[in-house]
Amino acid sequence: MIDKNDEKTIDEVLNEAKENSIDQEGDYDFELWLSSDGKHTVKVTSKTAEGKRKALKVATDTFDYILERYGTKQALSVKEYGNGKKEVKPEECKHTNVKFAESHTEKNPGRWFKSCRDCKAFLGWRD
Repeated sequence: MIDKNDEKTIDEVLNEAKENSIDQEGDYDFELWLSSDGKHTVKVTSKTAEGKRKALKVATDTFDYILERYGTKQALSVKEYGNGKKEVKPEECKHTNVKFAESHTEKNPGRWFKSCRDCKAFLGWRD
């Protein structure tokens, strides 16, 4: 996300796109759809080669702006709905779902330890 002090306003971005589309050398049509589900669309069309060049620049600049300001659809979804996993805090967990695993660290190679599957807390070394 961009810093609120440095961001262009939506009016500035759209005015720039409109001003560029009026240019006779690069005539193009510009459309922008903003969606509440995060699937935004920038659409440009042109019949002239110069218009296509300018339209591509405006489309990519606008797309980059929208992406920077609002993020991707996936990022919006995770922010809004979470990642689908219920997160458990170690201090609130009862550690009833325990697993044993073998350490592969340099300090404790081959040593077995137990941890909680739910909160991922380390529960000590196996004797």
